[in-house]
Amino acid sequence: RIVSVSVEPNQTMTLAMNMSASPPSGEAVMERTLNFYMGLEPNATLQLHGQLQLHINQTELSAELDREVNASRLTWMYWNQTQNQWITVESYMNQDGYLVCNTDHFSTWTVAEISPEEAVKFATNLTYVCATITVVVAVVFAVGIVAFKKRN
Repeated sequence: RIVSVSVEPNQTMTLAMNMSASPPSGEAVMERTLNFYMGLEPNATLQLHGQLQLHINQTELSAELDREVNASRLTWMYWNQTQNQWITVESYMNQDGYLVCNTDHFSTWTVAEISPEEAVKFATNLTYVCATITVVVAVVFAVGIVAFKKRN
């Protein structure tokens, strides 16, 4: 696998990366993965802006996995230890054939092919989160205007 991990941390760190065909002990096997699990463990707790990239060759993947792989349904996912489940992360294919996602943390990551139903669920959840943020910003703005007018 050709993987790229880019990090823009606000401090120096060491990053351990372990790759395997199965998830670490205690983590669920994700259906329709690319038989690829990557554990990323920094030596410090820090805020970071990172990007993960995995080169996708649809023909080679289909042959390797002995099933047809639909690259447009591939997405990065990470294991959430608190919820004990895989969390889908917004991902996209770049012009160089890499599946890309941005992240603010490292943990165990995989790439899986999600069904159209899962894709709709993810898009619906993303729309809900964006709508909620918009409403909160609008309320804060309105309260700010009212407070400003009362002061004047």
